[in-house]
Formats: sequence, structure tokens, C-alpha cells
Amino acid sequence: MDVVIRAAQLEDLSQIREFYQEVTATIDPAVTSWLPGVYPSLKTAEAAIQEETLFLALVSGKIAGSVILNYNFDEEYRAIPWANPLLAPEKILVVHTLMTSPTFRRQGIAQKLLQFAIVLAEKRGCEAIRLDTFAANLPAQHLYQKLGFTLRGTADLPSWNGNGMDSCVFFERVTYSS
Repeated sequence: MDVVIRAAQLEDLSQIREFYQEVTATIDPAVTSWLPGVYPSLKTAEAAIQEETLFLALVSGKIAGSVILNYNFDEEYRAIPWANPLLAPEKILVVHTLMTSPTFRRQGIAQKLLQFAIVLAEKRGCEAIRLDTFAANLPAQHLYQKLGFTLRGTADLPSWNGNGMDSCVFFERVTYSS
């Protein structure tokens, strides 16, 4: 299966809307507090496109997966015992909203997007890649560890549904550009 990963464009928004609807319809509330229409949303996708931080994995022109890669992180990240907690924000690539279409799950799409993130981080001179996921999202955690990410800690993040906090785990991969 040929997978093309590229930056999303404004022309992709209608297909992104369909993709987000397809993915959020299959969300398991036990592993994420994402809510259809709240997060991920077309508004966040459009902002990420304008910032050139939303990337799509395409199979035969259809969105099979997506990820946002930027330098933004929640305040709770500061309390995690990272390998180098003093890195400047521009030296840390942060992975957000990694999603795979239900049609393409268990076919290596998320792995390809993370491998893309690793290469991008190294090209940009980043010294670390960081991310968080729901503590109950064991398949994602297994994938991160398989790709060389190290579990660095746990913390609660505000829930997307606005009802309290989500227990999350934080992973880091130190890059070879450092």
C-alpha cells in the first residue's frame, strides 16, 4: 500500500471534515475524551493548515490518517521529568491529534505518520519529540514504545468534554539531531 504524507491544504477541508466525522464516530470514550464537533474540529484543522502544521497520510487520494506537528504544549508538560527539561520550545516537536481512519486501522498508518514526525524533527534540528495520550490508550502507548519513545510521566489534562480531567501519559523520543 502506497502512503503519501503531505501538508494539508485549504482545498482539503471538505475531505478533512468527512475524515474527522468518520474517526470521531468510532471514538471509544474509555481511551479519549475527544468529542465530535468539539475536538478535533474543522476550526482546529483550518488553523493548523494556516500554520502549516497539519499533515495528511493519503492512500489513493483518500485521507487515511492525520497528525498535527507543532511546538505547542500544555502547561502540564512543564512538570514532566523529560530527558532535558530545559530545552527551548523550538527544539521540541509536539505530536497532537494523531488519527487513523477506521478503514485503514492496523495497517501502519499511525506508524508512518510518527516516522514522518521523527524525520521532520531531525530536519528541523529539534532535540526531542513529545506527546501525550490517554492513560487507558494502550495500543497507542505500545506503538510509541515500539518507535523508541520513552514513557516520561503521568499527569491530568483538562478533558475535551469540559467535565474534569483526563489521566494522561507522556512520551518522549530524543532525536539524533541533538
